[in-house]
Amino acid sequence: MKKVKKKNIMKKMISKATIDSLFEDGFSLIRLYENVAREFGLPVAENIVYDCRKIVVASSIMTHWYEQCKEIYGKGGTYELTSLLLNYGPKASENLEDGEVEIEEGYAIEKAAA
Repeated sequence: MKKVKKKNIMKKMISKATIDSLFEDGFSLIRLYENVAREFGLPVAENIVYDCRKIVVASSIMTHWYEQCKEIYGKGGTYELTSLLLNYGPKASENLEDGEVEIEEGYAIEKAAA
């Protein structure tokens, strides 16, 4: 029987400033991902890449983003936000508390030098 390696998962409440950083100067997932990394005590540098498959946000955060998007860009902006989140963004989870984010080991990794 093959052993399954247990995933190292961390959860924490993140600040409103980090949640709102998605909308600083337009849509910026990189800024959001860097701010999440900072809150978890992970490295933030030019050579760090973030894996969107290894981050999950509370559904309350996703709801907040859509409300904020409608205020800033109108209904049309929500289509762009949906596309961005589907392709490169964190997914929502009903299992997290309001304002909580969960990251998995490997969320922030150093990319190899070219």
